[in-house]
Amino acid sequence: MVISAAFSPSSISDTTSDTTPIHTRLPFHPADYTHPCHPLYVHPSDLLGSSLVSEPFDGICCGSWRRSVLAALFVRNKLDFIHGTVEKPPEGSPLMRQWQRCNNLVVAWLSNSVTKQIHRTVVYSEYAKDIWRELETRYGQADGAKVFELKKELAHISQGALDIVTYFNKIKQLWDELASISECKCTCGGGVKAEEEQRVYQFLMGLNDVYVQVRSNIIHDKAPSLHG
Repeated sequence: MVISAAFSPSSISDTTSDTTPIHTRLPFHPADYTHPCHPLYVHPSDLLGSSLVSEPFDGICCGSWRRSVLAALFVRNKLDFIHGTVEKPPEGSPLMRQWQRCNNLVVAWLSNSVTKQIHRTVVYSEYAKDIWRELETRYGQADGAKVFELKKELAHISQGALDIVTYFNKIKQLWDELASISECKCTCGGGVKAEEEQRVYQFLMGLNDVYVQVRSNIIHDKAPSLHG
């Protein structure tokens, strides 16, 4: 997205009831990066040392980390920098310095959101979009070995000494992580229902025997569900 073109006054119009086009006012001038809606706007709370997540990414649970990073960048109106849709202004542009500032901010945020070991592999990347692409390529693709490990852990998971809430949270985290890296995601009604039932049985199989009566009642339900 070229900033000056994307917000051209001629590109935005409205229409009255008699179909006469009326140009509406832009929310901000293309060069006014002090406006909160401008992609180059930097809020006073957008600090260089900030992290986008509570815990740095260590190569595990990429799906949940990715969702948190995207949400944080969306709130800051900086998603375009990792997607590469805010193009670097030409040399001499009054927006060049501000663009570099925003890019460096996102680079720093991404660096602060991964472990030191992972940071060393992207430390020399100049642009935020290159760091994101590298992390997506390395950790975001479905990994056969990772899928195997998750399914293996799910096959052997049990409640044990955990209370039922902690047990559920643990197994749900595995389900969610597996779903986030799975290449095959069925959204049809029958597929979703079958997956839900499979999760119910998997959860019940890991419960301690003290819940045998509860387990029996749920199994005999015509439509077992984890949502009551």
